[in-house]
Amino acid sequence: MPERCLGGRVLLFVIAGGRHDTQAVLNVYETFHRADGHVLKLHMDQGEGQRWNRSPGNLYSKPQRLQIGPDTIVPIALTETIMPIAPSKDTKYVRHVLIESKLLTKFWGRPMHLRAAVLVPEGFDDHPEQRYPVVFLQGHFGEDSSVTLRETPPSVEMKGTERRVAVGAYHRYQDWTSGRLPRMLLVITQHATPYYDDSYGVNTANMGPYGDALTEELYPYVEGQFHAIGKPWARVVFRRTICPSSRSTCKQWRRRAQTQRVGASNAKKWKQSPVFRAPEAGGVHVMWHRGVYDDK
Repeated sequence: MPERCLGGRVLLFVIAGGRHDTQAVLNVYETFHRADGHVLKLHMDQGEGQRWNRSPGNLYSKPQRLQIGPDTIVPIALTETIMPIAPSKDTKYVRHVLIESKLLTKFWGRPMHLRAAVLVPEGFDDHPEQRYPVVFLQGHFGEDSSVTLRETPPSVEMKGTERRVAVGAYHRYQDWTSGRLPRMLLVITQHATPYYDDSYGVNTANMGPYGDALTEELYPYVEGQFHAIGKPWARVVFRRTICPSSRSTCKQWRRRAQTQRVGASNAKKWKQSPVFRAPEAGGVHVMWHRGVYDDK
């Protein structure tokens, strides 16, 4: 590897001599011919959220323990390939969506897809005539863990992070199925880009029309497939972080008359829905954080 190699995480010439455990990974790029005339080489997400160490198609070598000296030359062969990720399986409560975006496909010059994990309420399959309010979460890739439900308590053998995740999933299951939470749809947006694991839900000159693709393609598709009420007062979009891109996203939605913030005026309308059962104390906001995010 040349001393000034732009793709190197570590300059090999500064590694001290001695024994080292070594493994190489090649993050495979492809060429994009964008609609704006730019030609770029980037890594395309393969459903892993731009995690290079588990991205299908990337190449890697078998681990080796090497003795490194001042003049050591060691061949490292990229003999292994990361296998495709198995599609997520639908369950009684969690469904998965994958669509091709025409807007993003036109901009990037190759097929581009958007994904979502949808948490459906108790009785969803038994009452196809029912319509539901919907909450869209735009966050970083992998946040479908927020909709993971566990039907049994965590075992005593579980410790640390494993136990904390299991406790949270079990609490969510109890809240979601007992009637303590409103019957609604929770949609976890998965919108990794060729640059990052998250588009931030806005249109940009360099990343393309992700804001339009979400609000005009993915979200209407989800609402149609999962019996949403389909009215501005019955949908909301939010992020976990408070940043300019989040506010910009909300502005884009309001300009299209597609969504409104759930404030004092809208909370009453949500409660008027025959499927909404918000707790009297605390309203929508407190209900949301208690039921979906708290692990304690």
